Amino acid sequence: GDNTVCAGVNSTALMLGGETGDILKWVYSTDGVNWSDINNITRQYAAQDLSTTTQYRAVVQNGNSCSIDTSTAAVVTV
Repeated sequence: GDNTVCAGVNSTALMLGGETGDILKWVYSTDGVNWSDINNITRQYAAQDLSTTTQYRAVVQNGNSCSIDTSTAAVVTV
């Protein structure tokens, strides 16, 4: 879910729930248009030391023959 942190030294845990399949990676964006990869294939990611509001999504695939899907974005407001 969404969270709010203060700028500077901070940390917030993001946990993927309600999705079936393998996590291929996490992605993040500060503008909601351009997304960058995070090399993490676990159901949990710790966003740290944020200085600007950032959106996070997990990229998931339920088997090789299934389409790749992204989770709903979690917004960490700074």
